[in-house]
Amino acid sequence: MYEFVGGKHVPYDKLISNLRDKTFYVTHYCCLKLYLARGMQLVRTHRIVSFAQRPFMRPFVEYCNEQRQNAETEFESALYKLLPNSFFSEELARICESASMRDSCAI
Repeated sequence: MYEFVGGKHVPYDKLISNLRDKTFYVTHYCCLKLYLARGMQLVRTHRIVSFAQRPFMRPFVEYCNEQRQNAETEFESALYKLLPNSFFSEELARICESASMRDSCAI
């Protein structure tokens, strides 16, 4: 497809922003289901990794939402809005440091 359009970028509302083939494309299974539903063709699966998912931060996020609704000052509201984001990003950074990207799923 990329060669068909002459190797030029054509602005268009697409699922993936370029027309090149995706080889060794790493994705989550939910995204893969979406891509396949939108017309992507899966040619070959190179590696699959299974893992358990759970909403481990849900109680903390709900607590912060309650505190934010009950906040009396703008500072408290902003604090309880930013706390879950910062803890979540720190948790992701910790997980990424301990896990190798080679162990993830590649298509």
